[in-house]
Amino acid sequence: MDQQLSPGFPSDQTPAAAGPAGTSTFPQTPSDSTASTLPNLPPHSVTPPPVFPPNPPAGTAVYTEAPTTPIYAGFGRRLAAAFLDGAIVGVVNILVGFIIGMITAGGMAVAGSRSAISGRFLGGAIAQLFSFLISFGYFIYFTGSSGQTLGKKALKIKVIKTETNQAPGYVSAFLREVVGKFLSMVIFFLGYFWMIWDKEKQTWHDKIAGTLVVKV
Repeated sequence: MDQQLSPGFPSDQTPAAAGPAGTSTFPQTPSDSTASTLPNLPPHSVTPPPVFPPNPPAGTAVYTEAPTTPIYAGFGRRLAAAFLDGAIVGVVNILVGFIIGMITAGGMAVAGSRSAISGRFLGGAIAQLFSFLISFGYFIYFTGSSGQTLGKKALKIKVIKTETNQAPGYVSAFLREVVGKFLSMVIFFLGYFWMIWDKEKQTWHDKIAGTLVVKV
């Protein structure tokens, strides 16, 4: 027997269960019921959750950056470095002076006693000139190039420029070691003792050259 269709229903649909009055009894597809309720979101509009680094295991040491504020060298440490540098320069000057004295005095002794006396004075003058050159050259070279003489290296202190925290350079080293130190000692070495009450522990020659002495 041929299947009889209820009047008013298409052949490819079947009626659904009866619903409340005034509602459709036909099944609806998802596009019919939900498409009109979803907001129009742009693609990739969902923000991913933040990713936090994992906590270090218990007992793991956590390192932080060291403070950048320099630690100024005190009066005692700087005085000890100055004594050590003075001893080094003094030994070198004695050896150079002895060699120069032997050469000049020995050469003049051949010409006679009067020439020998003149040779001693000449040798002393030359030795004194070399002493100044060695002393100034020692401090200017080491301070300008690295900020540390041998004495400062032994006491672990260093001369730096206030603007750059680097070695002063030869011009600033000349101002500090020659001009500045001369002015520091003129009034009973007041320029050296000035660092005792200065907040940055600067002597007069430090202020003239724009330098600081810090621990390393």
